[in-house]
Amino acid sequence: MVERYLRLLGTGATPAELAASFSEDVDWYIAGHVEAVPWLGRRHGRAGVADFFRQFREGVRQVRVHLEEPLVNGDRAVVLGSFDSLLTASGRVVSSEGAVVMTVRDGLIVHYRVLEDSYAVAQTIGDSSAASGSPARDT
Repeated sequence: MVERYLRLLGTGATPAELAASFSEDVDWYIAGHVEAVPWLGRRHGRAGVADFFRQFREGVRQVRVHLEEPLVNGDRAVVLGSFDSLLTASGRVVSSEGAVVMTVRDGLIVHYRVLEDSYAVAQTIGDSSAASGSPARDT
């Protein structure tokens, strides 16, 4: 499942096609300043996951993506990666490294966390209030 999901990411699949890889009760969270970076935060269900991909694609153009081979242990997987992303709000490029942590059950992703320097993303967008650490928004 993890490899299939990563392949979909690279194909330009629609938000709905990507969201179909997740369970309807997925536990999804990307920490960060959601007022500055609207695609961060907690998501609920496939509709919330699809909304993430729509918002992310509106706000980011991937310049460079490098993903390592997934590290898998039973139903859990970790994917390490590095990215150069053009943020459309500022026209600036941010470079970051991060990890995606996933748990798969019954062929669907049920737990999803992205661990990256979301502060740098917020700063690159140009929001000076990024240090306020606003709580994540639920969608």
